[in-house]
Amino acid sequence: MKSFILRSAFALAMSTLIFSCSSDSDSDPAPQECPPGFTGINCQTQINPSKIKITKFRVTFFNNQDNGASWDTGSGPDIFLQLVNGAGGSNIWISEIYYPDVLSTGTNSFEFVPNSPIIITNVTSSFTIYLGDNDAIDVPSNPNDLMSSILFNIYTTTNGFPATLLLTDGKAIPFRVELSLQYEW
Repeated sequence: MKSFILRSAFALAMSTLIFSCSSDSDSDPAPQECPPGFTGINCQTQINPSKIKITKFRVTFFNNQDNGASWDTGSGPDIFLQLVNGAGGSNIWISEIYYPDVLSTGTNSFEFVPNSPIIITNVTSSFTIYLGDNDAIDVPSNPNDLMSSILFNIYTTTNGFPATLLLTDGKAIPFRVELSLQYEW
């Protein structure tokens, strides 16, 4: 009797295993609810966003000197930002404000918040962010100085949609800026 029960239990277990692993089924697995921006059976594939909004720029570090000299005679630079398409292409945004006579200490930062978010629809393109010294306010006025720039891609298919994108120019005394981002699909 004991042998019969064991053989019956084994037969039941094997038939359950065989039928549950059958590949004769035409039905797909139940769709999984993926977080925004992802698709696929295991939500492993990023979807390109239709737009990315830049809501804030925060400069966290820059070089206080221009080849060993001050950016402005007797004072710090008057910093502003500009965003352009590609490497020196058409202007997308220039900061509405500038910070006069500032120095970067590594512990201070300077926020630039656009009047309305900057909407990027060509999300796979490259962009350049420029840090400038506003010399138009000097007496006498001079052309603005380019303090540094960073060529970057705002989106890659593997970046995981960061809320903050950290950029640096890679120099010994770096220009560093953070972009606050929002995504739409």
